[in-house]
Amino acid sequence: MNHRTKRFYKIGEVSDTLGLEAHVLRTWEEVFPELKPRKNRAGHRIFTEKDIQLISRIKQLVQEEGYTLDGARRQLNRPTLVSMKNEPFTTDVTDVKEELESIRKLLERARNLLDSH
Repeated sequence: MNHRTKRFYKIGEVSDTLGLEAHVLRTWEEVFPELKPRKNRAGHRIFTEKDIQLISRIKQLVQEEGYTLDGARRQLNRPTLVSMKNEPFTTDVTDVKEELESIRKLLERARNLLDSH
C-alpha cells in the first residue's frame, strides 16, 4: 500500500490489501496496544501507513512464523537493532578505528611470521 497521495485507509482497503478479514483487524486492535487506528467523524476506523506496516508485521508473526497472538505481542515488544538505531553510541568511532588498525597490524605481523617460516 504505497499510495503517496493517500494518508488514511479504510478498514476494507486494509483488509483487501493484506488479505485479512476486518474482524481480525478489530481483534488485533484489542490485543496489540500499539495498533490504534484513528476514527473519522463518522466513527469509522482509518489506518495510516504506520498502522499498515504494523499489521503486516503482526500477520507475518502469526500466519507465517506461527506465533500465538500473545507470543507475537511479546515479540513486537522485544528490542531490535532497528529500534535501537536512535540510541547514542557508547563507543567513539575514533576508538573503534584505532582498535581495528591495531588488529590489522597484528594480523599483518602474524602473516609475515608465517611467510618467513
